[in-house]
Amino acid sequence: MTRRAGAVSVSELVLVFWVFALILIALAEFVAGQGRLARRQRDLVRLREAHRTIEIILGNELRDLTGGDIIRGGGEALAIRAPRGSGPVCAADGSSVSLRYSGSRRPAPEKDSVLLLAAGGATEIRAVAAVSGAACAQGGLTLSLDHAVALRTRFAVVFEPGSYHASGGAIRYRLGRAGRQPLTEAFFARTAFAPGSGAAGLLVHLEPHPDSLSHRIHSPATLPIPSRNPPPR
Repeated sequence: MTRRAGAVSVSELVLVFWVFALILIALAEFVAGQGRLARRQRDLVRLREAHRTIEIILGNELRDLTGGDIIRGGGEALAIRAPRGSGPVCAADGSSVSLRYSGSRRPAPEKDSVLLLAAGGATEIRAVAAVSGAACAQGGLTLSLDHAVALRTRFAVVFEPGSYHASGGAIRYRLGRAGRQPLTEAFFARTAFAPGSGAAGLLVHLEPHPDSLSHRIHSPATLPIPSRNPPPR
């Protein structure tokens, strides 16, 4: 049989088919590999963002606190008394206190309390009910409190009570009695707080969940949170 010009045999068609099949398989593997790389890069960014968030927020919050401002609830909770301002008391009358206030922000009645200090180390804590200006010869503030003050107060510290929680696969913050708001994504299998040493006032242990992030970025991490007032050895 004479083959016509330009015709191809079955064997040539089979060969071309397999060549194209191999090319398509290689292309599919390349696309899948790029997808895996992109997912891993995305998850790595998510993990680093969580680490950075914890370091910035807890670092700023805990850096200047002393032992009396932090109460550890095992490895899962950390209650804090975060100062927002303070000043000497120039007048006190019943449930109001006037002070020469200076701080990072104005007292907020919806979330702040005040620590009142008297001679001899005696203290009282009251919730801030309202704030008004023009006190202490026009250079201060007057705080209306939820209860009358029993002590002869000399100094006042306005603080925000809150707590951090290592629970539910994330690091969370609770302001007063409000719900726990997540600071990070909930992709950790284990989170915990531990006392630090030296310049690290706190250690935050984080172990990513293997089902939440890509392969090879599941290694546990321990973040040291610096403190200017480290616990005594």
